[in-house]
Amino acid sequence: MRTIFRSVFFILLSLQSFSQKNVSDSLRKILDNNPARDTSRVLTLVQYSYSLLFTRPDSMMQYADEALQLSTKLDWQRGIAKSFIGKGLASSYGLNNQTAALDFYLKALGTDKNGYDYKNIAFNATNLIGIILYNQKQYNKALEYFTKAYTLMRAAGNTKNEEGLLLNIGNVYYDKNQKDSAKLYFTQCLAMAELKNNIQVQSVVLSSLSTFYLRDSNYLAANQYVLRSKLLSGLTGNHLVQAVSLVNLSLVKLGLHQADSAIIYGKEALTIAELAGSMQYRREAWQALSSAYEYKNMFKEALAATKNFSILNDSLLSDESKQEVTRNEMKFEQAKKEAIQEAEINRQKTIKNSIITGVIILLVASFISFIFYKNRRDARQKQQEAEFKSEVADTEMKALRAQMNPHFIFNSLNSISDYIAKNDTQSADRYLSKFAKLMRVILENSEQKEVTLADDLKALELYIQLEALRMNNKFSYEILVDNGVDKEATMVPPLILQPFVENSIWHGIAKKEGLGKILIHIKKEGEDMINCIVEDDGIGRQQAMLVKTSLHQQEQPSLGMKITQARIDILNKIKNTKAVVELSDLAQGLRVEVKLPLATNF
Repeated sequence: MRTIFRSVFFILLSLQSFSQKNVSDSLRKILDNNPARDTSRVLTLVQYSYSLLFTRPDSMMQYADEALQLSTKLDWQRGIAKSFIGKGLASSYGLNNQTAALDFYLKALGTDKNGYDYKNIAFNATNLIGIILYNQKQYNKALEYFTKAYTLMRAAGNTKNEEGLLLNIGNVYYDKNQKDSAKLYFTQCLAMAELKNNIQVQSVVLSSLSTFYLRDSNYLAANQYVLRSKLLSGLTGNHLVQAVSLVNLSLVKLGLHQADSAIIYGKEALTIAELAGSMQYRREAWQALSSAYEYKNMFKEALAATKNFSILNDSLLSDESKQEVTRNEMKFEQAKKEAIQEAEINRQKTIKNSIITGVIILLVASFISFIFYKNRRDARQKQQEAEFKSEVADTEMKALRAQMNPHFIFNSLNSISDYIAKNDTQSADRYLSKFAKLMRVILENSEQKEVTLADDLKALELYIQLEALRMNNKFSYEILVDNGVDKEATMVPPLILQPFVENSIWHGIAKKEGLGKILIHIKKEGEDMINCIVEDDGIGRQQAMLVKTSLHQQEQPSLGMKITQARIDILNKIKNTKAVVELSDLAQGLRVEVKLPLATNF
């Protein structure tokens, strides 16, 4: 008896917003007054179909079909989904075709999942599938769907039906005979319904609680809940809940030994059940009356009530047999669908495993290819590094040879010898001292990649002084360092300017009529470059090319400049910079700019 009540409670909660008085009439007027075939009409048709559930369930399908046809024509997914839910309700409660109802609910779930209001649609469809499973006594699966519906409802931000789902879950636990869990959900549902002043839900959950306590023969507690349920269901005009409350109230009064009241409420339950057109509740009312009459020793009335109960019970048992067949058919269909789904899952797993295997093979092949590539790259890089180191060493050796030019050394020693021959020991001593200092500086600096600008300029000045002495002071020189350049902190390659100074002396000033001058100017360029300028007022490059010189004199300067350019290129590779040598012809003479990256020793 109580299980029959529960199935009604579920559907009441699913559609509580449409079970109020006069809702159906209002929707009918809207349909008649607004013939436009648009989305608004679809929603009204769907709502009107829902509203007929408790009055004319046999007429629901007509309006659900019309809503589906119009939604399909408008290609409106939301309307299509709601129409499928309407057709499912009509199939389940109007035509008693649970298999068709389940199919319609699944179609509602299969509509556009990214569409507007899909989560609410999915919540309703999933909840209704749970109801079907509950009625088929598949309690575990029903609980699974109700829990899923609750999750969807929360995801949609829709809390107006939360108490309904709590009651649904509580009812499942109730029929699974898990009393503590059932009571917990019933209590939570009632508190939430009272907080929202939802008397429709309150009437249902109070009736469920009365049934809960009736099963344990706790008549005082049952009486407390059933009286409230009767009052609230009367306010809502819901005959189904009224019938359940009145039958429960009759049983409660009988349990409290108030047989006269039990008979009164049993008769009232019978009247309300007949108004609702419910054979189930008429049967329960007759059974309650039979028990009350027997308690009062009214055996004639008890016998009549028992006969009426038996007639209705036989009819319901026949219906239940049909439902059992339907349940078996649904289980078969469900098993078949699950088998298809399992086959599809296995197919997807096979595809997935194939993809994973292919990806693993590809990754392994890629890894092996990478190892081969890396080994080749590392070998090539090591070879390039070795070649570069060899090039650096070779260039450094050439730079040292250029700085210790045999021609320069020969001329210097020859000058010393000349001073000695002239008995000019003072000049010979001074020249020899400078020459020795220069040789020592060159040898010391040759061990360094970089030296301070101050030390490099001292060595360069020694070289210039020796050449000036040997040429009888044919030229003067000037070394300028801007204030922005710290000579003691700035680092430069050793004697990087010497080949250009040598070139100025021997190819610019030596061939010039009269005295010449060499200017060496060190300045910063930007924030990260230093510009070393060698400028002379000699005969210039074009006139020097016209002057006939010896082969040695022609090649030596170009060799020194070539070595210097190689040193600049190596510096650029090591430091990833843009050092450069720039030559500019002047009106009188030549200007060389050696632009180096600014480096410091701190």
